[in-house]
Amino acid sequence: MRTRDCFGYMEPSPDIPDFAQCGSCKMWLKRQELCYWLPKTKEVEAGDSCILYVQGAPFNNPDMKATGLLQPEVVGFIDGKVRCENCSSFSKENSGCNLFHTLTQAFPTIFKLNSKVKPRACCNAWNSKKKVTRGE
Repeated sequence: MRTRDCFGYMEPSPDIPDFAQCGSCKMWLKRQELCYWLPKTKEVEAGDSCILYVQGAPFNNPDMKATGLLQPEVVGFIDGKVRCENCSSFSKENSGCNLFHTLTQAFPTIFKLNSKVKPRACCNAWNSKKKVTRGE
């Protein structure tokens, strides 16, 4: 049985307002507005996100350098806040994830996903609430 872990579901501990954003990620090079993993040509702002998020105080050492070991598309880099509360699958009425609920109902022999999620949690199945139109 697959649980939420297969989606990389994480909850903030403690529950901070900017969870899952670069501004509260240990790997963010705050002074340079770069990420330790990404190329030094990729500007990274506090409100950005990726799947390599590690909650903790950002590196504040001016001698730290971006390694460029990974590309933004590899780490799912996005200019935005990927928390559940900003996901198209989040249901504010029941603090639940409609995707987790649907998968569990449709495939009960494969998925056993707890659909109750915290608004500031996040997972790799995140999808923007914003409707994307052609050309965007």
